[in-house]
Amino acid sequence: MPHYVYILQSKKDNKYYIGESADVTARLAYHNAGKQRSTKNRIPFVIVLVE
Repeated sequence: MPHYVYILQSKKDNKYYIGESADVTARLAYHNAGKQRSTKNRIPFVIVLVE
């Protein structure tokens, strides 16, 4: 299964978050649901780049 590197941008503070996942869409939903401790105070996020 391929893995992707993704960059998210917070619409709250315009800062970026870089991560990796096999399912970027599901990972974005996880971040925006506030389940990721390191990003939960910066939601919502949008995808900037996937490679």
